[in-house]
Amino acid sequence: MLLGETSDELGGSEWQQLFLPDALAAPPHVDLDREKALIELLLAMHGDHMLRSAHDVSNGGLAVALAECSAYGVGCEVELAGHADALDAIAILFSESQGRAVVTCAAEHLETLLGLAGNHDVPARRIGRTKDDSFTITRNRVPLISTTTAELARIWRPAFAMLLGGDTIDDVVRGVGEAAPEIVAH
Repeated sequence: MLLGETSDELGGSEWQQLFLPDALAAPPHVDLDREKALIELLLAMHGDHMLRSAHDVSNGGLAVALAECSAYGVGCEVELAGHADALDAIAILFSESQGRAVVTCAAEHLETLLGLAGNHDVPARRIGRTKDDSFTITRNRVPLISTTTAELARIWRPAFAMLLGGDTIDDVVRGVGEAAPEIVAH
């Protein structure tokens, strides 16, 4: 499930810094009341023992949050039709709108959790399901991202050390280059 609302908020985002570093754009709006409602909802869901996992949607947006959740072998099959339909694919995947989280639960708890979200005035929608070994995000059945959890792990695990070692993002994705010596030593 995706909790919270997605807006076209790429200003100051990881995506903007990578593709439009000189653009002047406002950062995502922070609404402390929405943040509080989300936290209270997550605490209530946890207290009722219905959550299997929860992850904030922050740096990098929804696509990165889902990738972080999937880099250790449990992937996802996500369909974004009906969610933020006015946004283009870049904004829906990489917007850093605040007050959002991705949560998983057993199928029998879905309706209860959706009701609980409504009681806390937090927008919530089912966006997909977990799936072994694959990572797929579609919108109106059009693939936006499609890979495997093994490929995510291959890129994700060494990325920080490689970037510190001076490699480029392209090097990390291609799997060439070396990690910073001080990172490897520890």
